[in-house]
Amino acid sequence: MVTRTQLISAMLSIDNIDDNIYRSEGPHIGGIVGPNRLFGGYIAAQVYDAVRNYKNKINDEKVIFSMHYNFVSAGDPRKLIDIKVNQVEDIFVVDVYHENKSIGLAHIKIDSHFLKPPTYPENIPPLLSIPSLDKIMAVLPPSKRKEELRFFMKHFVFELRPVHMISSPGPGDYRVVYYARLAPECTGRP
Repeated sequence: MVTRTQLISAMLSIDNIDDNIYRSEGPHIGGIVGPNRLFGGYIAAQVYDAVRNYKNKINDEKVIFSMHYNFVSAGDPRKLIDIKVNQVEDIFVVDVYHENKSIGLAHIKIDSHFLKPPTYPENIPPLLSIPSLDKIMAVLPPSKRKEELRFFMKHFVFELRPVHMISSPGPGDYRVVYYARLAPECTGRP
């Protein structure tokens, strides 16, 4: 019997066939039988994976922060899926096609802004710390919310940090923008 992990791994498997072209064999790659249709999320996930692989290949350390995918026409699970990645400044333009028939177009934006340390106005001290979920949970009374947070902590990695200090709306009033990330514990890839 095929496990879900094997099915998902097979469905998201793509090969780099040229400098900027990736190829997938459809949702039943490697003899693992899955859905016999090309779902939009499946293709979008492969596009994201292709761009991430290409970005790592060219040693671009910027963060992917936005993806916009347009479905152009229906896909056929019996045909190979080709994904062509092109970069224009901080945007990856991705064409998805079967035998030269376009089935999708994506624009993926990257930026190094999230990797920069936060900027603060000079007249206030930097934030000293952000309370951890353990500290937040310690002050909560037993409730459904506390159980949800406990589940959240057990199953996910949570990162929250200030990214950019916005100028104050009034004297002595400051606002901060935070970068937050949720990621499964077992990604299987670096």
